[in-house]
Amino acid sequence: MLAALAVAVPLALAAPAPVPQAPPPETMRRAQAALDLLDGRGFAGSYRVTVKAHVVATGEDGPEDTLEIEDVTIAPDGTRTTHLIRAVEDGRDVTAKRLAEGDGDADHEEQVHRDSHESFDLELVPLGVNAPRYVFAAARVRDGVATAEFRPAARGGEDDELGRGEVAWDVATGDPLWIATGLADHKVGVSELSLRFEFARAGDVLYPRSIRTRTKAGIPLIFRLRLAIDLEITDLKPL
Repeated sequence: MLAALAVAVPLALAAPAPVPQAPPPETMRRAQAALDLLDGRGFAGSYRVTVKAHVVATGEDGPEDTLEIEDVTIAPDGTRTTHLIRAVEDGRDVTAKRLAEGDGDADHEEQVHRDSHESFDLELVPLGVNAPRYVFAAARVRDGVATAEFRPAARGGEDDELGRGEVAWDVATGDPLWIATGLADHKVGVSELSLRFEFARAGDVLYPRSIRTRTKAGIPLIFRLRLAIDLEITDLKPL
């Protein structure tokens, strides 16, 4: 008996921790807080945001490509200031033109408290008020990274745009690493709508390092739209 216990105890101590059945609530809370940074909530400091867009639409002469780089500063009182660094439209640098037109610097005191996230649809991810609308499959862990697939808990209405995708997080720290999602149900006129959020940390601040959006929509023989938007945040410096 003593010999058996001597073997069993070390084996029990060496056994890996149980795999979580879903992302920890704190992981999802951190992901929501990171996205709130884009609206200036819960953060004071500065960062640079780069947005690249590629649009192909029926009726246009050709694809439209734009690049916009801005420096964003959020003061402790919530005032948000943006400064245009560079703007390119279809290969033409229009930075000077935009600055001359007064489109280069702006204060957005009222915007910092809006629940906007205008560039992407948060219904597609299991965060915030939409979290109860989703269920998770059992998580898988590999090399310290856990992943769990999610889907709607119930079939949504005709106007719902619920997502189906995957959440990944660092098992050791609990930080979210990425969320990838797309439309859970087919929508008339939309053949693709996908999002990918990747997160990073600067000191005590977790933020969305990149957001990738892909959309394909249209009506056969009448209208077609393809849209790709890539947003990247760099040089984040908390106050």
